[in-house]
Amino acid sequence: MKHGRTCLAVLAIASAFFVGVPQGQSAGELITKIPEDATAKTLAGKTVGIADYKGKLVFMNIWRVDCIACLMEIPILNKLQEDYSSQDFTVIGVNVDREKNKQVGDIIKKANIRYPVWLAHGQPLVKYVDVQYTPFLIVLGPEGEVIGSLVGAFPDYPAAVSVMNQARDAMKKEKAAKSP
Repeated sequence: MKHGRTCLAVLAIASAFFVGVPQGQSAGELITKIPEDATAKTLAGKTVGIADYKGKLVFMNIWRVDCIACLMEIPILNKLQEDYSSQDFTVIGVNVDREKNKQVGDIIKKANIRYPVWLAHGQPLVKYVDVQYTPFLIVLGPEGEVIGSLVGAFPDYPAAVSVMNQARDAMKKEKAAKSP
């Protein structure tokens, strides 16, 4: 019974998406889109941005190396990437730690992270992802528009799939509303 209540609570939270407010911004400055020029770096030093994922539903998962909940949800995010990446979906892990690239690399190897990981500290993207609490999920639509966000880790894979499906449904409704 406890598992059922947990799933219901997560689904209730997931169905009540809200747009996050990064640190240093007021509630009047809600982020509605991650612009194409908001770039980050990979561990290899390559510049990357949301424009590289145009046309996809993106789970931008913001995390820190010392966040236990962040580390615990990596297997869930790996499975999402594995199961849905062929369906115009991707997970992007965005690390916001300062000067912890070695630890990030170690975690990528130890946890066998199978989705892209970006380093945001000191990069233009940090303006949009410097959140107070991690993990923090920003759900982006195919044009980089923010569909919603969620604070906290997914408790299990079905909850993550549910959020993904709700985001897809929201995108379909928005597209239908714009069609003549």
